[in-house]
Amino acid sequence: MGFPVPPFISHARRKRTYGVVVCTLAVISTLAISIGCSKSAVNSSSEINIVRNGFLKIRRGSTTVKTYDTATVGNALEGKFKGGTWRQFTSPEGVVVEFDAPVSPATLYQNGFSVWSPFLNKETAATWGRGGEKGSVSLRAATTCIDDRQKRVVAHGRGLIVIDCRLLFQVQFTVSAERKSFDLRYISLATFDTDDQGKVLSYIFS
Repeated sequence: MGFPVPPFISHARRKRTYGVVVCTLAVISTLAISIGCSKSAVNSSSEINIVRNGFLKIRRGSTTVKTYDTATVGNALEGKFKGGTWRQFTSPEGVVVEFDAPVSPATLYQNGFSVWSPFLNKETAATWGRGGEKGSVSLRAATTCIDDRQKRVVAHGRGLIVIDCRLLFQVQFTVSAERKSFDLRYISLATFDTDDQGKVLSYIFS
């Protein structure tokens, strides 16, 4: 379909008119592509990628006391915790980058964290819940349960125990104002039922 041209415009002028329209559309298309590229460039240099592509350094004041350089932060977290998500937000400290992911308590138990107590046999499991459950989550780790439909709370001599729910792992980093470095801000040690941050980080970067 052609663009309408007034009948009093000559054939030659019509060609020039179409040429102007085509050129204008080409310019608009070029601008649209340029805008898209600019947006992509901003995303690729975002604070999230500064953290994902960097190596974690633990600092005490201005002194670096430990560097985890076996893998970038992104490779380590995404390798250990499948299905995780990244986001960033602003706090009084500056820009904070956060990574959240679900994790099985049985997986952590198999890697040396006492977040889970496996049932010894089917008969024991049957007395605690439906036959599908194979263990119970510790009380501290249970505070991070994210699956209500899998959550089973039962009475026990030691209190309430949650049986077989997925746990939420969360870690946060603060990006420096000059966007050249970042520091560990928070890590959910309760997920691992431990206060040993070094043990958790060694597991993540192993």
